[in-house]
Amino acid sequence: MPRKPMQETGPDWVDIVMLMREIEHVHSVTVTITLGRGVFDGPSIVTTIAALRQPSEGNIMGEALLALGGEWPCKDHATLPACVFHGLYELDYMLARKVWQQLSLPFTAG
Repeated sequence: MPRKPMQETGPDWVDIVMLMREIEHVHSVTVTITLGRGVFDGPSIVTTIAALRQPSEGNIMGEALLALGGEWPCKDHATLPACVFHGLYELDYMLARKVWQQLSLPFTAG
């Protein structure tokens, strides 16, 4: 059965894994997603999306570089995959911004 276009169904876990791989490649990090039980009475899930520096030799996990957290259900996303996908886009944006803030371009005034 062929997959429906993302516009009709929203992102799924395959889309999430593909985006994780691209973020890892572009920023030379390892991306992790952790899901946990929410703290409120209703059914909720706490998400943590983290970017870790590539591990050095003899180290299993890399050093934490940036982490974002959220809770689902939320008012902005109908599905958990949509919420996680959006979090990955935020992570990518923040990593890119961090790189640009560290650059000192010779042709800029300042």
